[in-house]
Formats: sequence, structure tokens, C-alpha cells
Amino acid sequence: YGEGVEQLRKVAPKEWIIGGLHEPSPTSRFAHVVRVRFQDAVAVVAVDGSEMIRFPATSPRFVHDLLKRIERGIEAKPQGPAIVMPDTRSGLTTLAAELAFFESQFHLRMRGYAPPSDPVPDSILQIFLSHTDKRVEVSKSERSRLAGLIGDCVRQKQPIPIVILLTMGGRVTNPLKFSEATIQAPTLAWMHVGFVFRLINEKVKRLYQPGIKVIFYDEASLIGEEFMGLNRDAIQTFLNAVRRIYRMMEAPLEVRELLPEYFDPASLAAQVVTVEPAKVYALLCSLPEMTNETIMAPLYVTQDRDYKALREQAGALWEKAEQQAVVLNRYLNVRKQTHLIHRLLGVPFIDACATRKNDRVAFDLTADVLPHHGMALARRGRSNGYYTLSVAPEYRLRKRSELRPVRISMRELGFDSDQQVIFYYEEAR
Repeated sequence: YGEGVEQLRKVAPKEWIIGGLHEPSPTSRFAHVVRVRFQDAVAVVAVDGSEMIRFPATSPRFVHDLLKRIERGIEAKPQGPAIVMPDTRSGLTTLAAELAFFESQFHLRMRGYAPPSDPVPDSILQIFLSHTDKRVEVSKSERSRLAGLIGDCVRQKQPIPIVILLTMGGRVTNPLKFSEATIQAPTLAWMHVGFVFRLINEKVKRLYQPGIKVIFYDEASLIGEEFMGLNRDAIQTFLNAVRRIYRMMEAPLEVRELLPEYFDPASLAAQVVTVEPAKVYALLCSLPEMTNETIMAPLYVTQDRDYKALREQAGALWEKAEQQAVVLNRYLNVRKQTHLIHRLLGVPFIDACATRKNDRVAFDLTADVLPHHGMALARRGRSNGYYTLSVAPEYRLRKRSELRPVRISMRELGFDSDQQVIFYYEEAR
């Protein structure tokens, strides 16, 4: 054991997260989550978020003693898993700590879950709609169509395919939305997306074992170079980091690239499109040159906007955003006209989204702001399991004295860098 412990301490000198030590249930990997933190030569052991014991970490039989002590502690603590809170007192976090939090949150939410009792396709649709934006209306005819599609998958014993188009491979480079505007790394919001779909998948699997398969088509791969100033390598590196996180979370997500070569240039040029001021304004607020807080003030706050006044304030930037809106609408038209996603996927699917659109399964992932448009804000409670995550332009979070940033090393996220970047904000402890 002695040499093994030395090697482990070199790889993970400050903290270990251990799971699956005590009779895991058939539907979960971890029955309990154990954290071992090293303070000099002392190991501080906590089970399910509660500190259990401290003892010397220098013994050659350390691992043997550790497992024995954990087993005794779990036997004396028979209740189910509690929330494992990341220790962010230093303003830093680790990927292991955040994974442990989501793992414990997952088991807490699934404990005692009772699925709907209607026919399986209708019950699965109920699960999907329970995770959608409550302001979205889905008509009776669309519900019937979706239930029929789900029923076809059930009869074929195949995972239910869900497709969402979303920017997964980069962050907008606007300095009001992200203070570290040149950094390209996922925030906690990307992890939250994985958590939501793992939760939905587990609920579905209580009724239908094949579960769901969620496919994200990444729009950064399509417009990231032109709109966000990102090169293809940067987008690919970002996507690989996101895919790695979802694998670690056991989320039923696959991220594919939506590439420019999927679109015929002649068909794009032939499109005659109009653009709505709301879309132009949204694109304006993502431009790296747009640093006017007064212009951004109505964004994600109100739809009651004076677009004429905003256009006058923005000047030439409005025209740039308008040109981008034209390009986007051309892509949108061609994608719909050619049934592009159907051709790429080859099977029927649930055409879902992550923004408010009627007659669609509009998953409520990060409230009204998507992950690539702002910084994550996590609110968590140890005692009652309370947890919410929202996203907002970071300049608004920085103005709130009760909040503080929590950083993470980019190497933790799979990048070849030790730079510590803001991962999310939380209420100061």
C-alpha cells in the first residue's frame, strides 16, 4: 500500500472523491460519496457531506485503514446520501468536487421518485413537458404527434432521440457577458445541462429502460469563426472539453458539429430574408465591441424595448448585427427547406429547443439565458438540497456585493493550461 499511496498523493495531493463503497443500489453508481481532504499529514474524511473522522495520512497501511474507517462510519450512518457541497471557501473549486455535488443532487432528487402512471408514451411526454418552460404552450395536436413518435421508439425498443441546436463549442466574446472575454472554456452552466438531461433520462428509464439520447448540433461550428472570432481548433478543443465532462457525468448527450459545408452556397445566396429588430438586438449584445451597459440593460429583462432608440445609440454596430442576422436567417431557411437535420440523423426525432417557442418541447435548462451568453450563478443549500442555476451577463453579477466568483483550473476541464478562470458565481459564505 505504501508506494501506491505515494503515487496517488502525487496525482491528487489535496483531495480524493470516492464512491460505491457500500452496497450501491441497482440504479445508481454511488450509494455514498466520500471526500478525503489532506491537511498536511492529516486526512479529513467526510461521508455524504458530514465530517466523520480525522486521522494520520502517513501510515503505510493508510488505504487499508481508510476503507475500514469509512465502512464503520457508513454503518453508523444508515440514511441515504446527503448533498455533498464543494468546499469553495478559498474561492477555488475542482471538477471532482462539482461532480460529487451533482452526483449527490441526482440521488437526492431521484429518491422516492414516482413516474406518471399513464400509458408509457404519454407518461414519457409528461416527463419531458415537466422540464420545459412553463410559459410555452404545446397544442393538443402536437402532444398527440409527439406521443406517437415516442410510441414508435418504444415499439422498436430504441432510445428516444431528442435533437437541440445550441452553441456548445464556445462563449460569446462580449466583455459585458464574460469579464474574461478572451477565455474559451465551459462554465458550470454546461455541467448543469448534463445534470438536467441525466435526471430526465433516469426518470424515463423508470418507465422505459432504453431511455433517451440527446443530440446537440453545435452552432459554434457553423458561425463561431464569422460571428465569435473563434478558429476551428479552438472550437474543437472546447467541444472536446464539454464531451469529456458529459462522459464523466454519465449524461445521455452527444455533441455533433453543424458545419458550413452542410449548406449549399448557392442556396444560401438565393435566400431573400427579413430580420426582426429583436434578433438584431440580441446579436448586437453579443458583439465584442458592444460595451455600452445602457444598451444592454433591457436584455433578458424586458421585451418592452425602444428599438429605434437602441439603433441610434448603437450606430454602426447595429448595422453589423443586422448583417449577421441576415446570415443567420439564410442558414435557418436552408436548414428547414432541405430538412437538413433529418438527412443528417436519418431517423425521426423530437425537434426540441432551449428557448421559449410554442408547440415545441422547450427544455428549461438555464432559465432565460443560454450558457454561452453569460456567467453561471449557482445557489445551493446543504441542509435541504436546494439548488438552482441561472445565467446572466457577468457585469450584472459583478455589481452584486453578496456574490463572489469561484475559479477553477483550466487543466481540470481538460485544457493544457493551469490558468484559473471563473467557473461560476455564488453567494459569499
